[in-house]
Amino acid sequence: MPAPVTHIVLALSILPFLPGKNKDEFLRGTSFPDIRYLSGISRETTHLPGNWDLIKNEQSSFKAGMLFHSLVDRIHDQYMNSYNAYEFVPAPGFKPYFFKFYEDYILYNKISDWSSICNCFDFISPEETTYGISEKTITMWHERLQNYCREKPNTHVMIQLVTPKRSFAHWVTAEIMKLVIERCKRSPELHKLIVDFYIQFPNLLMKN
Repeated sequence: MPAPVTHIVLALSILPFLPGKNKDEFLRGTSFPDIRYLSGISRETTHLPGNWDLIKNEQSSFKAGMLFHSLVDRIHDQYMNSYNAYEFVPAPGFKPYFFKFYEDYILYNKISDWSSICNCFDFISPEETTYGISEKTITMWHERLQNYCREKPNTHVMIQLVTPKRSFAHWVTAEIMKLVIERCKRSPELHKLIVDFYIQFPNLLMKN
């Protein structure tokens, strides 16, 4: 399952195929499901099953974004597992976590104006408040996303995005994360897998 930058990059890549959808609402929607890491609610609450047709026909841009998030998770996992992508990550454990943060590092440059993306999180969509999560928590989630996306992801903001409740955050320090990312940079196979997925994503999406 991808991290925030990859979700946003893929969302922007398919918005031209979704005429009538509000960009900011769609981006808030596609970034919302992983608030579960911060709020503690179940994955099933925010990850709604769907397909491309449902996304196209959904009248709410925010809900369409949520549906898109879950579909991206599924397509991404199928693709990466089919190529044993996580085995290219030079780390003893938590390979999927290291992978998705390195993927964000690679795909970040696909967007030139991240400031406008960050600005969309200055606002709360009304639908965000319907999941039993306080506005304080939603605002905190938006601020973490802004901090994470404001510049090319570095190891410190990567660690901050993962709450202390998760075992990953207990074991991995910024120094360990930096070491693994540097090792990932030396793997042309890993880099190719990430870029190929980005290129092939529209076709993969239309099949679902």
